Amino acid sequence: MIPMRSFDDDFYYIDEENYTLVGLHHGRSLRFGDPVRVRVVAVDIIKRRMDFERV
Repeated sequence: MIPMRSFDDDFYYIDEENYTLVGLHHGRSLRFGDPVRVRVVAVDIIKRRMDFERV
């Protein structure tokens, strides 16, 4: 999972109808399924969960 707080280059709002994050100031958009470079931040083997941050 990539937490919304890692998207710190703009204020993003969610366009639920189009499954898109849209930057309020710069207009950059990220759609569900777009390729994004990430870095692994934490791994919890017991919960079988990995946390990422955007690079």
